[in-house]
Amino acid sequence: MWRFWRWTSPISLLFLCACQAQEFSNSQSNNPFTTSGNNSNSENPGDKDIGDWTALTASVDTRIVYVSSSTGDDLNDGLTKESAKRTIANARLLIRSGYPDWLLLKRGDQWEEIFGHPDSGRSASEPFVLSSYGEGARPILHSLVDSIFAQIGERHFITVKGIHFSGVGRPASQQTSGVIWEGTGSHLLVEDCKFEFLTMGITIDSHGDTNNIKIRRNIFSNFYGTLVRPLAIYAVRTDSILIEDNFFNETGWENSQSPSPHTNGIAVFFYDANNFVIRKNIFSRHVGPAIRLQESGIVEDNLIFKSFGGITMAAASVTARANIILDATPYDPGFPFVFGIDVDRYAGGVAPLGPVRVDGNIIKGKNTSIQHSAAIRVLSNLSSSATTTTVTKNTVYDWQDTELFLQSSNWYDTVDVSENTFYEPGSNPNLYMIAMELSTVNQSLMHFSGNRYFSSNPASKWFLENYVDRSWAQWVADSGELNSSNQAIAFKNPGRDMNSYAQTVGLSDEGDLIEKLKTLEQGHWPVKFSAGSINSYIRDGFN
Repeated sequence: MWRFWRWTSPISLLFLCACQAQEFSNSQSNNPFTTSGNNSNSENPGDKDIGDWTALTASVDTRIVYVSSSTGDDLNDGLTKESAKRTIANARLLIRSGYPDWLLLKRGDQWEEIFGHPDSGRSASEPFVLSSYGEGARPILHSLVDSIFAQIGERHFITVKGIHFSGVGRPASQQTSGVIWEGTGSHLLVEDCKFEFLTMGITIDSHGDTNNIKIRRNIFSNFYGTLVRPLAIYAVRTDSILIEDNFFNETGWENSQSPSPHTNGIAVFFYDANNFVIRKNIFSRHVGPAIRLQESGIVEDNLIFKSFGGITMAAASVTARANIILDATPYDPGFPFVFGIDVDRYAGGVAPLGPVRVDGNIIKGKNTSIQHSAAIRVLSNLSSSATTTTVTKNTVYDWQDTELFLQSSNWYDTVDVSENTFYEPGSNPNLYMIAMELSTVNQSLMHFSGNRYFSSNPASKWFLENYVDRSWAQWVADSGELNSSNQAIAFKNPGRDMNSYAQTVGLSDEGDLIEKLKTLEQGHWPVKFSAGSINSYIRDGFN
């Protein structure tokens, strides 16, 4: 029997929040959401800063309040670096709701203090800003038992930039969050922050209309807990959210050696979230899926490696394109299976079903001998024809198991599978190019064309149709597929991985690369450590 997991629907969560800030750009601009580059003088283009950072510009009536835990004094007026306040609580008394005021924390300092509920800014171009000043490491907001930066109720126009939110030393039984947005509002920007050793990084739990959220260029690492599922980003009832250029590392882990007792952590979890864009992020070593989605949006050009699962979509209208998923790895003994992309089509979601497109992704390798783990799975349990799932131009290589699995007790979904490359250089008795387990199916809804197949398995065991082995010729006859091929392909270098990429940029291996990614910040975020650069290197190996 084929065995597959399904994540349960989320229960509404209340979490604690923490966030960090870093030095803001002094670039002159009329709009603080304009972006600016910050390139080094290196002659190697890969060594240049990635650029495109959000520039902050004070308004005529902006009040800038400085805070330093090391040199400040709450008896000071807080209006200059030399007369900084010492505590955040005292400094916040100077921040005016509805104004474009800034609260700046001194870099290199640390506070064992909760920021609490922020005030709204004036407009999208004149937000309230929490950021930093001076030299050194991002200022640290540290908490073991509470939310660090929490918005409850209605708030608008808030920017958090260059802050370090930390729960280091926290027992797994205590919950701590970085940033929580619970209520309604719009225009939240979180950029160049670091979140680590928390239960939750950023939580957006809307009570109504929450929109225009941007989370970009942040570091999320080591999320763990025993009371609730660890999540780097959780969004529910949210519209128009951008997740871009972030690094997500080890959700569901307490440290780099062992998973936490509560291991089904997810890096990005969207429920009833529409019009989202998740792009150019790097995900590494997650105990649960890297990305779990419901409703509508785009997931593109992300890099996911050494994680239990890549992208899972349930009751959604989602396009997943140009993502790369490498070396899927199980960490929880209770879930020894892995997957690349999982499309779970069932009735009963919070929004009507729409089309799903899986396009141009590369899925390569898995680190488990446990079988019945699909690189791409499409599960349909619908009672009527309502949607279309398109699987096209993907490459699945050396998965050592079923590459495409179509499963249903009642199949009414239209499925188009075209121009994919399913390629297995090794031999495995449970390895199939395509496996179908369908008790009820209208063959007219299944369309196959132009796919390339190759396996080192015996010719009679390339496909599986309801537990019956089939050869390529039998598959073509049964499915009616046109223009397919069954020949070996001379790829340029399909063995490229994170270790070999690390060596091209002067590092020893994948572990060194992960440690380097955890240190990235504005002005020191080289192009060579971006998802785009690594993905181009991997993809070039399949030319």
